[in-house]
Amino acid sequence: MPQKKDVLNHEFHCIRTLRLSCCPDNITIKFNWYSHHKLKGYAMSQFQQFIPLILIFAIMYFLLIRPQQKKAKEHANMVSNLRRGDNIITQGGVVGKVAKVKEDGEIEVEIADGVKVRVIKSTVATVISKTETKK
Repeated sequence: MPQKKDVLNHEFHCIRTLRLSCCPDNITIKFNWYSHHKLKGYAMSQFQQFIPLILIFAIMYFLLIRPQQKKAKEHANMVSNLRRGDNIITQGGVVGKVAKVKEDGEIEVEIADGVKVRVIKSTVATVISKTETKK
């Protein structure tokens, strides 16, 4: 009958065994000793370790980064197209009508009859109704 060591070496020619004499049951510990031809796939296995990270980055890009960039682009376009007479809502929740568009990044918003407030253009959250541009 073949010994356990011979069976292991026969089935797995790359695996070596080490028997611990201090243990009562002669526990076998397996060590992989890769031969030279086994190391050829080592570079590919290193690349395969980074595949999940690459996939996670791609998923994050398409689910988070790209939509956020698109939304920021739409917001910048909306802010640049503000005209006098547009009804707007600011990020603070103030509803009003654009009374004057200034060149320094501010707009003057009429929130009640005779009450005008200066607001930074980028704080406009939405445009409720657009005024028609004159052609």
